[in-house]
Amino acid sequence: MKPSHRKNLKALFVVVLILLILTVIVLYFIFKPKPPVVIATPVSLLHFEFSTAPKIILSVTLGVDVFLNNPNLAPFMYNESVATIYYRGVCVGEAPIAAGTIGVQATKDIGTPVELLVNRIISNPKFLSDVTNGVLTMISTSKTEGQATFLGFVKLHATITVDCYVSVFLWEATISSKCVSKIKI
Repeated sequence: MKPSHRKNLKALFVVVLILLILTVIVLYFIFKPKPPVVIATPVSLLHFEFSTAPKIILSVTLGVDVFLNNPNLAPFMYNESVATIYYRGVCVGEAPIAAGTIGVQATKDIGTPVELLVNRIISNPKFLSDVTNGVLTMISTSKTEGQATFLGFVKLHATITVDCYVSVFLWEATISSKCVSKIKI
């Protein structure tokens, strides 16, 4: 091989290598994994029945709605999880959140209704004082894990936690809640 051919071959190799590196960099910035965005909406009151005479009757179903927005150019697949409601530190309701997929640059509601286990609420020693005050204070929590895969090998793992602080106003049959979400990548 002549020296000029060897020089041309080396130059061609360098140009191809530079183009390959630039292509990878551009693809990385286009497909750069971004964490999902959590839109935690206030907990809703789906069903409510409360009476103190002739006996205490309490029936409550809460709607726990969590919207996930996937800003990526790859679907985000999340695992099965559970929404749990606590009253004074005791679990009073659980509902499964089915596994699923959020499409490319899409938003999906992964919430679920949670029927409360009233016997656990009523058996709490603080229940009667809460009834007197007219407010039941609860915490709703859910933790969802998932991942997005880009170009078949770049993976983004995310754990999404949503905690809602819920007040059920017994006499008005209304609800108030404040939700906080965290994403761990």
